[in-house]
Amino acid sequence: MSNNLISKAIHKMSEERNDYGDIAKVVIDADHLNMLNRIALTHSLFARQRKEAARAEKETGVRGIDPMAKPEKMISFMQRLMNNVCWAARRYHLSILDSDEVTNGIDFSQNVAEQTGMNVAAKNVSAEVDEAYLQLTNVLAHIAGKMTYLNDIGSLYYFAQNQEVEGLDGVATWEPRYTCLTYEDAEVAMAEVISELDEKQEKDDKLEIANMDFTLVA
Repeated sequence: MSNNLISKAIHKMSEERNDYGDIAKVVIDADHLNMLNRIALTHSLFARQRKEAARAEKETGVRGIDPMAKPEKMISFMQRLMNNVCWAARRYHLSILDSDEVTNGIDFSQNVAEQTGMNVAAKNVSAEVDEAYLQLTNVLAHIAGKMTYLNDIGSLYYFAQNQEVEGLDGVATWEPRYTCLTYEDAEVAMAEVISELDEKQEKDDKLEIANMDFTLVA
């Protein structure tokens, strides 16, 4: 089941218009039935393509075609993926808690179940996320083992997010805000993120309305 949760999260990521979305597309197209193996294969592909590009440059003076993403990018991809697994689990959990509210005979929790790849009782949601976390940790360990030239590969968190902090010298840097070691901690972090987004939206709406002139008549 957790593999299906991971698979759905990757397909959702493929809709993003950024590097992670592009990497997700490559993962989906990799030649293996298991999505976890496809992630590892994608890292291997990027590493091989970069090596071939460097070899071509050495032999001909013209660099070959580099991969669409550096192999090292797979590290942050893995964390982004785990974050999305947690977001999907949260969405599914909330949907089944509200499943008694059926609109026009439609139980929307079933739609969410299909979209997230989850179909378990509320009490088992955390266990599904735990399993996905352990599986992705296995993949990250494999990838890290292929990049022994790096000595700063951090652990995979259930949920991780950075925030921009302005230093005393006025220079802004990105520092960790959330580094959750359990799904329960991730739930708290995600709730805070949602609350802040709602607050910002409310302020933006009030500001927009405050600056509108409804007295004008065409």
